[in-house]
Amino acid sequence: MEFKRKKWLYVIMVTLVLSFLCGSLYAIHGPRYEGLKQGPEQLLETSETVIGQPLTYPGDGLAKITAVIVTLAPGEKTKVHKHPVPLFGYVISGELEVEYEGKGTKRFAAGEGFMEAIDWWHKGKNTGDVPARVLAVYMGSEKLPNVIPK
Repeated sequence: MEFKRKKWLYVIMVTLVLSFLCGSLYAIHGPRYEGLKQGPEQLLETSETVIGQPLTYPGDGLAKITAVIVTLAPGEKTKVHKHPVPLFGYVISGELEVEYEGKGTKRFAAGEGFMEAIDWWHKGKNTGDVPARVLAVYMGSEKLPNVIPK
């Protein structure tokens, strides 16, 4: 009987200590989170690419989604290439300038999302002084490559 009583006292003490710690942590750290948006934060909603093309999905084969993070050092450039599949890009950090043949140049900064041009030659460049990190999500097909170099 004595063992059970000590066990319950131990459980009660641990619960009280944890409650105190949680309350203290909230008092210290909780208020800075007040006022944040509730629910998901929309990154992009569009039905066309950055150069005004309507978004279409490849018709051949099973869908294949690939997500990668592309990192470019300050001043680094990509080779000229194109994507035969829809590509959602999101700049995690840094800034990126993309030149689209015959369509001009677009700039993207950290926190910006975009739908890349489909089947259009382009090249990118990190125009900032920190590494540019871009999340690239290819919405492709098992029968198509994600990138075609020129």
